[in-house]
Amino acid sequence: MNKIIKTSVLAVVVVLVSLTGCNKEENVDLTQDQDLIDETTFAETVFEQIASDVDDITLGDGDASARLTDGEADRILPCLWRFGFCDCAKITKETDEENYYPVVITIDYGDGCESSLYDIVKSGVIVITITGKMSEKDSERIVTFEDFFVNGNQILGTFTLTNLGNGSFSRTLEGGMIITEEGDTITRESERIRMRKSGDNPEDRMDDYFKITGWAYGTTAEGNSYNSEITTPLIRPVDCFWITSGIITKTINDEDVIVIDFGDGTCDNVATKTINDGEPEEFLMNCKMKRWRWLWRWRNQHQHNKRS
Repeated sequence: MNKIIKTSVLAVVVVLVSLTGCNKEENVDLTQDQDLIDETTFAETVFEQIASDVDDITLGDGDASARLTDGEADRILPCLWRFGFCDCAKITKETDEENYYPVVITIDYGDGCESSLYDIVKSGVIVITITGKMSEKDSERIVTFEDFFVNGNQILGTFTLTNLGNGSFSRTLEGGMIITEEGDTITRESERIRMRKSGDNPEDRMDDYFKITGWAYGTTAEGNSYNSEITTPLIRPVDCFWITSGIITKTINDEDVIVIDFGDGTCDNVATKTINDGEPEEFLMNCKMKRWRWLWRWRNQHQHNKRS
């Protein structure tokens, strides 16, 4: 994958992961399982990237797009140029004839829309309902999904972005769920506060970055509960696919602790994991779920049966 969402995603969003299938009454064998790390970063990545798609359409960035609050309903909409989905995503808009708002934007990725820049394939539909000018405080963008998939993983839930004023937006995910290609289900509830900040060149909007704080909780594909908190604000540049710095601390079953460090600000997919105060280890973030989870299940069940 090119160097350029270092959970966010659902989230990653949205940036998702699974744990080994150990008995919940025992400590989770995290030292042998990368799945939970992958799930966390996949969630953050996916949901952050979905937020970027919504931003591209509803706020406008750069010369390639224009603000929805200007012009007529039938004007040409901006395309999803930032992460390479311009060529295949179809974007339409409906407005209230009398009051203009609410505005409903539909992003249709069809049966498979592949990024020209990254190893990412999206399919299905994202529906965005805008309650008012997003430059105005308390206006909302309510995002829902219709048969929407990222690299074969189905994304569900209601994703609401609210203008808090002063350049800050809250982003809540309710009923979040990811169904993997293997049929595993991961749940997620989260709240993020995203503040857009100017970079080194205040005249260049593509030099801006997002400062992100917040929390998340849910269950992994193996049924383990997790609580996640951004303990150092995440940084995602506007023109970078990945989260480039910041720290997430995740607690599993109220026992095991994983610390994920997204790096030093370099735009790449390299992050560091530290498990239960162990030694930090680098790993590569991916926008694809692992396909060998069944092997971990068999191994852990086999080990559990031997202990019994």
